[in-house]
Amino acid sequence: MPWYKFFTTLVLASALAVGSGCARFERANNPDNWTADQFLNKARSALNSANYEQAIDYYQQLEGRFPYGAHAEQAQLETTFAYYRS
Repeated sequence: MPWYKFFTTLVLASALAVGSGCARFERANNPDNWTADQFLNKARSALNSANYEQAIDYYQQLEGRFPYGAHAEQAQLETTFAYYRS
């Protein structure tokens, strides 16, 4: 029976390690946790890829989350450009 307890403990520990690792990656890719720089970089990347609707969405999210600051001002200018290009 000791091997069964060891095996069960090993499986549970592995499952917890994998589960916690996946949660960390999910948080990093979730726009709710992005900084203003991350929004701006994602929006510019979409803009450079001619994905104007996605860029506009990122810029609007940036303005909504960080309305006061240089990034919001830049987002307004680049949103106008994205609308012009689309």
